[in-house]
Amino acid sequence: MLMLTLTITYLFIYSFILLVIYLWIACRKDAANAIRKVG
Repeated sequence: MLMLTLTITYLFIYSFILLVIYLWIACRKDAANAIRKVG
């Protein structure tokens, strides 16, 4: 049971990190596009 809990926790943390990285890249792309338009 402990192993299952650890696996679920690990998957949850991994998914959260991937989501943060994805959003960070998306925000950087949007920022770069906005700067390019203004420039």
